[in-house]
Parts: sequence; C-alpha cells; structure tokens
Amino acid sequence: MRLTACASDFADTSTPTAPWGRVARREFVTKPGGESLSKLELAVRRRPMDGQAWGKLAEAYRESEQFELAAVAFTQATRLEPRESFFWWGLSLARAEQGEKKEALECARIAARLAPEQAAALVNLGRQLLRSALPHEAIAVLQDAIRRDPGWAMARGLLGLAHYEAEQYAAAAEALEASLRITPDQPVLWARLGVCLDEVGRPAAAIHALRTAVFHSPKDGWAWGRLGKACFHVGDHQEAMKAFDQAVALGFAPAGLWEHFGKTAAALGNVAGLERACCELRRLNAPAVARDLERVLRQMRPPQQPPAPAAAAVVPAPRRVEPMVPALPTVPGMASPPTLGAVGPGGHRGGGDE
Repeated sequence: MRLTACASDFADTSTPTAPWGRVARREFVTKPGGESLSKLELAVRRRPMDGQAWGKLAEAYRESEQFELAAVAFTQATRLEPRESFFWWGLSLARAEQGEKKEALECARIAARLAPEQAAALVNLGRQLLRSALPHEAIAVLQDAIRRDPGWAMARGLLGLAHYEAEQYAAAAEALEASLRITPDQPVLWARLGVCLDEVGRPAAAIHALRTAVFHSPKDGWAWGRLGKACFHVGDHQEAMKAFDQAVALGFAPAGLWEHFGKTAAALGNVAGLERACCELRRLNAPAVARDLERVLRQMRPPQQPPAPAAAAVVPAPRRVEPMVPALPTVPGMASPPTLGAVGPGGHRGGGDE
C-alpha cells in the first residue's frame, strides 16, 4: 500500500533568502488585482520589446493563477532576454501548472544552468525532476540547493520526498524532520515521515506523525490508510480498524488496504469484516490474497451441524364406511312395505311368498 509522493501537493510557503539575478524576486511579485494587471498590460503595449516588462506581467499572471497567460508572457520574456534565468524559472512553473512535465523540466534545467548559484533555481529543478520520476538526480540537485540556502524548509522537504521516492527511508526521515521543524504545518510531509518511520522500525513515532498528518488534513484517505497499517503493526487492532474505515469512507480502498483490513478483522474476530475484505479483494482482482484470507475465514466460522432426519409421517388407518340403503318411497293409501331383511311372525322373512 504505497503511494507515489507528489511534489505538487507540497506547498511552497517559504522563499529563498537570496535575490534572483539582476532583479530581486520581490520586485516581480505583484498582488493580483485588476488595477495592477491593467498597468502591467499597458506597459507591455507601450514597450513591447521590453523583456523586463513582460517578465513582471508574467509573474503577476502566475501569482493570480492565470497560468496559461503567464506561460505566454514568460515565453515572450525569454525571447527578448534569453539569458535571464528568472524568466526560465517562471516559465517552468507555469508549464508545470498546466501539466506539461517535459517542457517544465527543460525550462528548469535552463534556469539552473544560467544561475547555478541560485538556490531557487536548483530547488525548482529538483521539484521538476521529482515530478518526472527522477528521484536520484533530484537528490543531488536538492543537496546542492541546501548547501547554498540551509534555512529553506522547502528544499529540505523536497529532499525528503526525493529520498522517499528512492526508498531511502532513513535519509528521508532525517530530511523531513528537519523541514518540519521549520514549517510544521505540512500534512504531506507528516504523512511521508510517518511512512518512513514505520519502515525503519519506529512505529510509535510513525503513529504520532500520521496522526498529525490526518489532524492537518482529515480528508487524506491515504494518510488514514497508512495510520491503520502502523496501528496494525503495533497490535492496536481497534484503532487500526477505525483508521481503515475512515480511509474507505474517503474513497481510498486499494487491494493493499483491504488485505490489512481483513487481517485486522481476523485479529478482532470480526467475521463480517473479514467477509467484506475477501469480497473486495476478489472484485479488485487480487485472488491470491483473497484465498489466504478465505482460509482464515473458514477456520473462524463454526462447523455446520448436519440437519436432523425428518420424522416419519403417520398415515391414519382407513376408516370403514357402511353402505347406505336407500329408503323405499311411500305411496299414499298403501301400507308401508316391510323392511328388507326383517323377520316377520312365524320366523319368516318378508319380501315375498314362499
């Protein structure tokens, strides 16, 4: 149950301490607003060959999250001043926001090559390398960025994510802890830290980190799932089941989670929960895991008693029915005939002459 760390989920709440190139970064930051953008747009119309004017407009678009316009303006700025690393940095960020990973990485490489002394250029390059699934290259770049700006939490956090992606959990935990000491309100980093601590055999610290993650981001189903797994590892099955239920309720329910859900249910003697896990694993095409849990389920179910034989039905004896003799009709003025079989005077039977 492993999720690839997404660097885009890690908000850059800090800024590099050193200014950027010929123009400090703060000079480019423009608060979003109609008046400021109107003035900057007017400036590029009056001076269309001024790369700095295009750069300021592009950064204003980026700050106001108009990334498509920002990419257009930054592209124009790089054409007019191709040696200005800040423009390539901004273009890389705008491309990344539009999901253009390859173009974003290419621009980030140019920015870092033009300004290798700038920590921000190196951090952005490390970030784009992470997004392109190149964690080992990202580690080297981010370590260089930290040497240039040791107090930048963003750089240390991304370094931790890079180590996490490379499955270097001890180094990842060290970098993530260093970042969180500076900016502790980062649920993505807390969640990854919890996983790393769990992997290196520090379950109590892992549970604390994962609880902090879900406290800051209660709708993160992946973090809830990892919290459940960490609780399962220390034998706290009640808390593990609560965390798994929360993850499923939030829509995070891969096969790995259902496997641990089933194991937790088995430990609690919860037959219904184990049955549910087996059904979900079959649905998710994980038959091998489902078979293992189904064997446990058969052992948990009480043996079925054979049904008792049915009692033989008692058939009542047939009842004898006496034949009915119809009565003879009575004719007015005539004596009633003697009854058949009746004995008359003298011992003779009626019904005829002798």
